[in-house]
Amino acid sequence: MKILLHIGAPKTGSSAIQTFLSMNRAVLAERFGVVYPEYPFDKTARLGRPTTGNGAELARLAIRTPPGDLGACIEALLPCVRSDATVVLSSELLWPMEEPTIHALREAFAPFGEFRVLFYAGGQARLLASGYWQSVKNHGRKNPFPEYARERGGAFEYARRLALFRRVLGDEGVTLRPYVRTAFPEGDIVLDFLASLGVPQDAAACLELPRNDVNATADAAIYVSSLVNNLAGGAPGWLQNSAPPAELAALVPMAVAPARRPDALLSNAQLREVAERFRDENRRLARMPGMEGVDLDEDNRAFVDAHAALTAFPAATPMELLLLQSLIQLRSRVAELERKMDVGGV
Repeated sequence: MKILLHIGAPKTGSSAIQTFLSMNRAVLAERFGVVYPEYPFDKTARLGRPTTGNGAELARLAIRTPPGDLGACIEALLPCVRSDATVVLSSELLWPMEEPTIHALREAFAPFGEFRVLFYAGGQARLLASGYWQSVKNHGRKNPFPEYARERGGAFEYARRLALFRRVLGDEGVTLRPYVRTAFPEGDIVLDFLASLGVPQDAAACLELPRNDVNATADAAIYVSSLVNNLAGGAPGWLQNSAPPAELAALVPMAVAPARRPDALLSNAQLREVAERFRDENRRLARMPGMEGVDLDEDNRAFVDAHAALTAFPAATPMELLLLQSLIQLRSRVAELERKMDVGGV
């Protein structure tokens, strides 16, 4: 049995991967020998909403000091799995694990088969900005972005994490992939994930891919945020009170929180400082196996440039925001009709 432990990194499309695995569980197991064990929030994942993945309980036990009963947890996740299967366990909660936890997992997995770790590395400025907006929205974070970036930036020092995993698992025990759209087959992270499982790209024709675009959330959040924060009277009622379409549910709240907290709006200088911090590491990463010439420093620069362009817009009027709302609703309605046509075989 082979076991793939997908651990993130945070803000690198884990929800899209977990949605895909939940939606296609039966076909993946029957046709490709890829098993994604069920977990309590399967329904949430199938709806495309963020979850902690089917490896969440394993992560909670593993990061304890000392770790919990990992063997029993793993055994519970692998009922009646055939010996030639590839089992996928996924959870971003495993991302912060350090060397003692990795050793504990290796020993716990040993009776069941070989396992390796997979993680995606994305542009740090983009991921830190997205994480900051989420922390303001969900947790009422009070400290400014530079402080958050200093506190959380270490999570995206990929070279250190790669060296850590390789010390314990060896070179073959960890797979690094870039979280950059241009590096994915057809620009889709799910197809890239399938390739890491050894599933050929043309096999995706029999699988259902998530429809939501999970790779452009940060750029879209910046756009909405720039409009809302330039509105003199603060966020309009429809942003504060109404439920946005599912595909933008994660974006509009990210914009509303900074509108209520003007100090939470990121500046171009702050983002450039983050990009500069990781410049040398990203050049080294571009020479590592798995990255194949992808320069995350280039992704950081593109993100900073996009932010500078979007926040340079003149103040948005209520009419412009209403137009934006209409466009969002229209896009959501078109996507809904497309789904109905697919189901009905039209």
